[in-house]
Amino acid sequence: MSSSPLSNSTADESVGRPSRLAPVPSPFVVGAQHSDIIGDPYEVAESFARHRAIALTGLLDPAFLQGLLRICGKASFVRDTETDIAQRERETPGIAGGALALALKRQNLFGWLDQATACGPLHGTFGRVMQIQPHDPPRLDWHDDLPEDASRRLAITINLGENPYEGGLFEIRVKQTGEVLARHRHTVLGSALIFQVSDQLEHRVWPVTAGGPRRIYTGWFLGGGAHA
Repeated sequence: MSSSPLSNSTADESVGRPSRLAPVPSPFVVGAQHSDIIGDPYEVAESFARHRAIALTGLLDPAFLQGLLRICGKASFVRDTETDIAQRERETPGIAGGALALALKRQNLFGWLDQATACGPLHGTFGRVMQIQPHDPPRLDWHDDLPEDASRRLAITINLGENPYEGGLFEIRVKQTGEVLARHRHTVLGSALIFQVSDQLEHRVWPVTAGGPRRIYTGWFLGGGAHA
């Protein structure tokens, strides 16, 4: 492994916290026109129940991923003023974010996620491409994603940044006890993280300290009824 700063453990790798989630090959592949289910949802259900999150590689069809990267490369990123959680930049216009939200809005994928996570039934998606620069000091501090939209049941982040970065570690914990259930950092282009959104859970992202930007599709799967 390289000894460059971007490959070293960062200060947020604190003792006593759980190890990072081990990514697994995605049990489904999302393309521009269709999504192919290639794995049993129950193979990841136990891990999701324990960590409230799963980390995946190879979720996007390669041609679709390359198209999204080209769009992002031509896009403008402007300071996001819709939330005050952190200083972030949003893709403008939201072409790549809109394309991904549409591609993820498929019934076969909703059904698979419902079986794997027990967070359904799901009926919609929403998302946008956001980035954090290393000079943006605030972290995405502990929050649960619900004030913006109470119908959110699952969140998904997909790495669309072609430049490695340091920092930007994701954590999810139980609100009441503070127990950290999972940690993850996007290191592979196109890698994905799916995690539960609930009023009993909260998550955060540590500051990006070098490299990057940390360019991520940030999206949600929407449902109805009370939160679990």
